[in-house]
Amino acid sequence: MSNRCINCEKFVSLEPNEDPEWNSDPEIDEDGAVTGELRVVLNCAECGEEMKETTIELDISPSDIEGLEEHKEAEDPALAEVIATARDKAKMDLLTELGAAAEEEIDDPDRLEEVMDEAEETARAEHDGSCEFEVECTSVSVDEQLQRTDRHGKPITKMRYMKKFYVIDIELEIRCTKHDWSTTHTVQERVQASHFEELN
Repeated sequence: MSNRCINCEKFVSLEPNEDPEWNSDPEIDEDGAVTGELRVVLNCAECGEEMKETTIELDISPSDIEGLEEHKEAEDPALAEVIATARDKAKMDLLTELGAAAEEEIDDPDRLEEVMDEAEETARAEHDGSCEFEVECTSVSVDEQLQRTDRHGKPITKMRYMKKFYVIDIELEIRCTKHDWSTTHTVQERVQASHFEELN
């Protein structure tokens, strides 16, 4: 990877853009899933020319957002009943399929849990809940970080052997516009400097 700036006509140090741009602003669907795409750029430290970039894809499940699922169930009591019914039906269907009289007779308990979880996910997706969500990015920060230990945990003493990373922290505020509820969700991505794409 080259750090040669075409404007300065020499090799330069790079610094992250202080105000990363959203290629696709954060959006939240009716279930509480968040998507978006952030563009992070490394500029020439001397003239500000854009030299390298990477993109951060947001794909946040509702279950990863603290308190969101609990809020949905509290504001929509019918959802809890729908989920319970779906999980019970999935369990009974599996028992029938395996010819078992009780779940204790199932040789693979993990399979039962997996089947019930899938049924719950489907029930949540198909249920028309009462909440309406919105999401807003409240802050984005990009910081340099050097890897000062090797994969065995031993200190790396020479700078040229230290890998450089950029740590991107994205803070989102998620609100339910129908009810007095909100939460903060933070996404952190760590991208190695060599994985940025050159622009020139």
